[in-house]
Amino acid sequence: MPMSPPAKPSTRDRILETALDRFLTHGPDHVSMRQIAGDVGVTPMAIYRHFENKEQLQLALLEAGYGIFAAYLERYREGHSAPERLLLLADGFFDFALEKSPYFELIFLSGRTMSGLRGRESAKRISGPTYRMLHGCVEDCIASGHFHHNDVRFLSANILAFCIGNAALFISGSMNWSKKTAKVEIKRAFSDYVALLAKQ
Repeated sequence: MPMSPPAKPSTRDRILETALDRFLTHGPDHVSMRQIAGDVGVTPMAIYRHFENKEQLQLALLEAGYGIFAAYLERYREGHSAPERLLLLADGFFDFALEKSPYFELIFLSGRTMSGLRGRESAKRISGPTYRMLHGCVEDCIASGHFHHNDVRFLSANILAFCIGNAALFISGSMNWSKKTAKVEIKRAFSDYVALLAKQ
């Protein structure tokens, strides 16, 4: 039985994909809705049927990125212990960074792209669920006695910084690793880092 061809991306998805590339390359101050429409092959009015303005388009990109990110992180629920859940959460983080690097860059590296949106309640609502996953894993590690340091915010911020920094090293090309090697090395480094935190 012949396989049916893959469904074509919707106009909205094509707008988001094009906007992501343009915003990361040029920054939102140098990108217009008209330019995005031209790249997608639709009229500017077609974009406004999907997004009220450029800010709404940026928020939609952020929402799409965090939606994909959250799906990667969900694997942590399969862990049987607090440390295992934290390691699985990090696995999801690194796989997201390596496999969906434009969205990783949008969320964690490109303050320029999200300039003016980061502190707003709308952006906080979008990012909140993934941060709560990390906080929950850290709280469980403290409650189980795996971490002796009991400042959840401090530990969460440091773990997040470690993850972002290591993923960024690969994405920037600084480490000259293949994607397969990067996954092994970064995940090994995180395991060692968690073991170090457990001794403090």
